[in-house]
Amino acid sequence: MQKKSSILTGKILTSSGALLLISTGLATELTNQIMRGSRNWQLAPSTCLAAVAQESDTNQPKKLAVTNAVAYWAHDATGYHPSLCVRVENISGNDLTGKAIKMQCRFVDLRLGHVMIARRELRYELAPNQALNLIFHGPEPYELPIDQYQWPIVECKLMSRVGDVDDSGTEDLLILPKLESVTMTDDEAVTALSRGFYQSSKKGNRSKTAHRDTSRSEYKPDSHSRSESGKSDYKADNSKPEYKKPEPPMTAKALSLSASGKQSTPATGTDTRSALTKFAAQPKVPGLGSEFLEFEQMYGRPVGASIKDKGWSWIKYSKQDPAIDVYVGAKGTASKADLIVARVPAEIVQSEAQIVAVAKSMAGKMRGAALEHTHKSVKYQQLSEQKIRRILLTSMDSPGYRLCYVAPRESSGEDNNYILILSRFTGDTPSMMPELIRRAPMMKFLYSALGLPDQD
Repeated sequence: MQKKSSILTGKILTSSGALLLISTGLATELTNQIMRGSRNWQLAPSTCLAAVAQESDTNQPKKLAVTNAVAYWAHDATGYHPSLCVRVENISGNDLTGKAIKMQCRFVDLRLGHVMIARRELRYELAPNQALNLIFHGPEPYELPIDQYQWPIVECKLMSRVGDVDDSGTEDLLILPKLESVTMTDDEAVTALSRGFYQSSKKGNRSKTAHRDTSRSEYKPDSHSRSESGKSDYKADNSKPEYKKPEPPMTAKALSLSASGKQSTPATGTDTRSALTKFAAQPKVPGLGSEFLEFEQMYGRPVGASIKDKGWSWIKYSKQDPAIDVYVGAKGTASKADLIVARVPAEIVQSEAQIVAVAKSMAGKMRGAALEHTHKSVKYQQLSEQKIRRILLTSMDSPGYRLCYVAPRESSGEDNNYILILSRFTGDTPSMMPELIRRAPMMKFLYSALGLPDQD
């Protein structure tokens, strides 16, 4: 009689409650390795256990790996979307150029059990050890409450297939148990990705996520992370701390409180520029299409107005920190913004990128749309026979609105300001403005700013 061979199986219960079946021999070997404290086995975190199990079952080498990732919330005209920005690297050792790479990012709302799928199919030039950046957005929009602890808990999982393969060829690249409670634009996410907020070894094991408060400290790789060989790279630092001389106390200078005295600006301008950056980064700034009440909640009561039953009405708001003036234009007696003009002092601007960021923050529901087709032009305005004023205009387009801004024309006085104009209308914005501000005396500064002939 022939003896029938049988395969005994063991069971492992993962943290997610799933049962994995492994052979008794493999279970015994795994137990022995753990008991001997061998470093040849690198056990992934519980969130990545499914990916490790699949790799052991299929016994196929991985072709792609996630080296960096940023999970965030992106905003567009419909609301906030769970999003993932990843850097994917070719670790197969083969050239994957021209091969179909199917990517699937799954967002799961753990409170509601709702599943959202974002898919992409790529055919890129992808040589060995070459990487590319990808962005995925969940299709379902959310309305996020003010309190961050009330935001949805969304799990994110990224999978891929290279070439024409079935389910056995699916690779689990990344599993994040929860999206960070932070809102970003896609450009900000790519910038954060380059700073390495998340790092992963090419074997698929995740390292710890770095702290997101970049204003306090730069990201440093985890000193306890393990190399690919399994040995720890940690080295004890026995050096004595360097003695630093304590900083001298800050001093304040007394200023005049007379009515004629002007308020002085900071000498370095660091705090002011910081305030402008924080202003543009706020998650909700009233802009195009917003009600006047929303502008009051942001800037306070109006400091000037030119209200007309026919034509255009203009309302002026001012903000001290940062020191900007905002003019909101509405057609007739409407109470929603159709045009916005902002005047920003040049001394609080560090670069034109800040101006573009401020403009995008004032775009209302179209804030997430990208500004494209940058066009610069120069106009000349003759002041006298020997003096000519040079006016540099920059125009940009976006789905739903247009931006035009004027660079400072002088180094002091009223001409030392950036002038931003956001419009919901198509066409050349500077040529439209004379008709829109004809009966608004407080908007006359736009004539000289745009190089237009003065009108009485």
